[in-house]
Amino acid sequence: MLRPSEAAALLGVTTRTLLRMSERGDVASLELPSGHRRYRYSDIDALIAD
Repeated sequence: MLRPSEAAALLGVTTRTLLRMSERGDVASLELPSGHRRYRYSDIDALIAD
């Protein structure tokens, strides 16, 4: 699982852009009970491969 800053760095976008992508459904995220988001490495890797 990746934190937003880690996922954003891999994609070359800001964390705000990553959040917008997640809200649009472009990338899947898991929301923890604390409200924080986490991203699966495999989902981010698939976006990089596209």
